Amino acid sequence: MVVYIIDTPLGMGMKEEQLFKYFRGETSEEEEREIYRWYSFSKANEDRFYKTRVKYIASSFEETSQKSDVEVKWEKFQALKVARTEKKKNLSNTYNFLRYAALLVLLVGSGYIVKEVVPDRSGDTANIPEGAITLQLADGEIKVLEEGRTTDIANNHGQIVGKQHGDMLISPHATSSVAGDEEIAFNTLKVPYAKRFRLILSDGSEVTLNAGTSITYPTVFHSNKIRQVFVQGEAFFEVEKDSKRPFVVSSGDMNVRVLGTRFNVSSYPEDENIKTVLVEGKVNVYKEEERYDKNTAVALEPGQMAVWDRQQRSVSLEEVETDMYTAWINGKIVFKHTPFPDIVKKLERHYDVNITNRNPAFTEEFFTASFDVETIEQVMETFKRGYGLEYSIQGKEIIIKP
Repeated sequence: MVVYIIDTPLGMGMKEEQLFKYFRGETSEEEEREIYRWYSFSKANEDRFYKTRVKYIASSFEETSQKSDVEVKWEKFQALKVARTEKKKNLSNTYNFLRYAALLVLLVGSGYIVKEVVPDRSGDTANIPEGAITLQLADGEIKVLEEGRTTDIANNHGQIVGKQHGDMLISPHATSSVAGDEEIAFNTLKVPYAKRFRLILSDGSEVTLNAGTSITYPTVFHSNKIRQVFVQGEAFFEVEKDSKRPFVVSSGDMNVRVLGTRFNVSSYPEDENIKTVLVEGKVNVYKEEERYDKNTAVALEPGQMAVWDRQQRSVSLEEVETDMYTAWINGKIVFKHTPFPDIVKKLERHYDVNITNRNPAFTEEFFTASFDVETIEQVMETFKRGYGLEYSIQGKEIIIKP
């Protein structure tokens, strides 16, 4: 236990290792009280706390630790902040510091859009609560899935189309598939911002939907055709293997074809790229408008990501750490050298807020960040303490000040 003498400057007594221990969640209640007392003692201690927090998280990213000097970045941002403040007193134009790069690591906690090939039946939305998870049935009826409930979901004919178990919807297990010439009914499950939900399809495949995501899926699959679903937003798939019926995820400009595997797809409409990350098994990606051809499709191995450039209409492969792209399943968002505008968009989805950035200094910056259990207020405060970002929050509206 660390003991402080009351008249000893607390800023001199706190060691970096003690703060690291706190960030790892290894401190006792008494140690936490001591750290809080030290933190509250002075503004200098507050600054050192956030500065050390940045350094600690940076140390958990090997690539970041090797390539970035957090201490230098901190001092540079502080110097820029002072210079900018002084210049605003004498000049009307804003100090331009876009030429400076920055690294920010936050201690706190992806998505895709597709073309709807199934007709959109909006249904009656007048009585749907804001932020509700909904299931739109094939006849257009919309069911609100109240969180935490366990109940059967039935259509107007009394047929059970799903069973809700808390944050999961289970489709009736298909003991038999329909013939190829029979019509199949499609449902659409929609998950709003700041929420996640799971879906078990009739073949046993499991889909986890991220915030701001919808999936259109058949109530039952054809017996002699591909199993196909359509996604808007971000989803993680765990597909049941069926060598006779490949599974296809249509995500806008790109299709992902598998037999049985685990992978993540992200293709939000506002994003420049569609990303498919393979965790296990094998997948092939190809242009949505093209007929599948194994000789021309791009094959992925575990640990690879296929990036579809919407403008160039081309696919490239990258080796990645899959945990970076699947952490959201457990309520986390992880960035590595990510542009600030992209971070803003994901914060909006994760916390269901609107962020307006009026500070050009951050527009061209790249940051490394890990978001976990913290609130949006704590996230913004870390930006403020770390790099002088000024902001205001009113309800769901956040303004980043110039």
